Amino acid sequence: MNYSPVMTADCRNENVDFAVKGNYSNNQVNVQFDAVADKQYVISLVDVSGKVIHTEMYVSGADESTEISIPAKNLASGVYLIRVETEQTSGIQNVVIE
Repeated sequence: MNYSPVMTADCRNENVDFAVKGNYSNNQVNVQFDAVADKQYVISLVDVSGKVIHTEMYVSGADESTEISIPAKNLASGVYLIRVETEQTSGIQNVVIE
């Protein structure tokens, strides 16, 4: 049986609800959230020292469920943070890469 190298976690804090899920087949961290129309979202993967490893910007055209994939293939095993931010709100969640 194959297990994902990324553990799954849910985050519900500071008004941005999102879920983090691993994808074993292509070594990605998938960040899922419900986007609000005309809002800009910044999705960041940060290591424990605070270094930003990857950042993506997403602008929502409508109220919609959104999934952003962050490559995790070349990441060392360890704990990372996923941060989802708008101008007014943010959410943060730990994710473990094995």
